[in-house]
Amino acid sequence: MKNESLVLDYNLCETTIRITSDNNGVGRVVRDYFYPYVSEALPENVRPEVTVSIHLDDTLFQRLQDNYNTRINEWVISLCRTEKGTYRLIEYEYQEEGRLLKAQKTDFIVIEKGGEYEVFVKSDYLSNGKPNDDLYHLFEHVISKKAAAKGYILLHASSVAICGKAFLFIGKKRTGKTTTFFEACIRNGAVPLSVDKTYVKAVGSGLLMACHPSPLRVLAGTLRKYEGGFIDIVPEQYRCASSEELWKGNGDGKVRMGLHRLEEFIGRRAATSASVACLVFPYIHYDRPDRLTPLTDPDHIAVALRENLFTPHNPEEDWWSRIGLEEIDRIAEMTDRTILRMSAARSYRLESADAISLLISEAASEIC
Repeated sequence: MKNESLVLDYNLCETTIRITSDNNGVGRVVRDYFYPYVSEALPENVRPEVTVSIHLDDTLFQRLQDNYNTRINEWVISLCRTEKGTYRLIEYEYQEEGRLLKAQKTDFIVIEKGGEYEVFVKSDYLSNGKPNDDLYHLFEHVISKKAAAKGYILLHASSVAICGKAFLFIGKKRTGKTTTFFEACIRNGAVPLSVDKTYVKAVGSGLLMACHPSPLRVLAGTLRKYEGGFIDIVPEQYRCASSEELWKGNGDGKVRMGLHRLEEFIGRRAATSASVACLVFPYIHYDRPDRLTPLTDPDHIAVALRENLFTPHNPEEDWWSRIGLEEIDRIAEMTDRTILRMSAARSYRLESADAISLLISEAASEIC
């Protein structure tokens, strides 16, 4: 396909990716996804490792849809505790070069040819489709697998920077990663990095983190703590709810917001990478007292890290792209070495988001 009116280049975790489209409206979706990374044109002599071409064309979409019928595989691209929230790609027999995959629940077709991905959707996709599901899952999978091959592990962690050094808040869903992230940025002067997932790579004798683009989804109760800042985006039924109701975070108790909104509120731009200074494991509940406990057992820390590890095998998705699959043994060994390095880092258990101020003031005296 030619005549792309949109060309956006990005470099994440040493991987260059180019997104093109014949529809400029795609740019907003792409820029929102990759933020805080900013598109910078690659030098003419540099060929991107990954290209994604996005076509909003009813005729092309229908032509492809009319010419496949035999299912040969089914891939989970995002696993949820409910089938409604689980996202699948169905692979069909395809007579031409490459592999054809279609989203199970949406009108979204991908043709994959060795690092090149052609996406075909209907012309009304931006208004009536689900780019936040389809495109985001495609980008996330490809980037994370490419990053793994470059030596990065992917952790379920938010992160902030203090004096240019990264603090990682590591934990499963509902442990308080985002709550701690907000408290550090809004009340303790931290710079936002990752909001939900974080890449880490062993470099020299230290650790380097890079942020993984993720949507910012926040409990209504967390937003309500900061009066005057976000009340307009808190669902009306939660504006006067009790702390216990807000903590449950069911349904639309979680609010989706752009990272730009947080940047405007704190008056600081997000960063994309930093050397790692500290690991924090939040276990937060609204009625727990402030408590910050140093963790000194490397074996215990390693177990906690592996419980929140996406790389090399991600329990939330199948390896549908096969990126790096032939290097699985090397990637697994690299992962073990990185976990060993991280388990020796300064680490804490955090039992109240308010206690993050204790950690930051202590650490700042040493690293600033």
